[in-house]
Amino acid sequence: MFDSQSRTIPSGFDDEGLFGNLEARRYLGARIDARAGRSVLLHGPSGCGKSLLALLYAKAFVCLDPDTRPCGRCRACKMCDDGIHPNVQIFEHDGEDEGFARKINAKARAESLGEGRFVTVLDRPELISRRGLELLRDRMGRLSPKVIFICCT
Repeated sequence: MFDSQSRTIPSGFDDEGLFGNLEARRYLGARIDARAGRSVLLHGPSGCGKSLLALLYAKAFVCLDPDTRPCGRCRACKMCDDGIHPNVQIFEHDGEDEGFARKINAKARAESLGEGRFVTVLDRPELISRRGLELLRDRMGRLSPKVIFICCT
């Protein structure tokens, strides 16, 4: 279960609280530094840090500081830390594939028209049926650069 409320999001990609995942941390940090956020798949065994890395990447993507992302000080970072940022949505499979995919697509479509950036974190997308994945893939292929998906499997 993905619970952002019970986790402390690390302050940066070099944070000592993030053990391992060095290659993934470097890659994601480079994407943020280049202002070239993109959708990613984080895969690994339970407890390896995928969720924390996903939340850190999401936080960095919506951070308002032009120099250091995530800064940990701006309103967007603080809202991410509190698990209440409206442009960072965490979706867990609810058993109803097509409705689940349509809900995610509708949110991503609406937010991609807005002024800010939007992050969709999908926890355990491997549970989604083939039809649900086809609906999501269709949306992911037509995303605004302001919208990213982070899938944690």
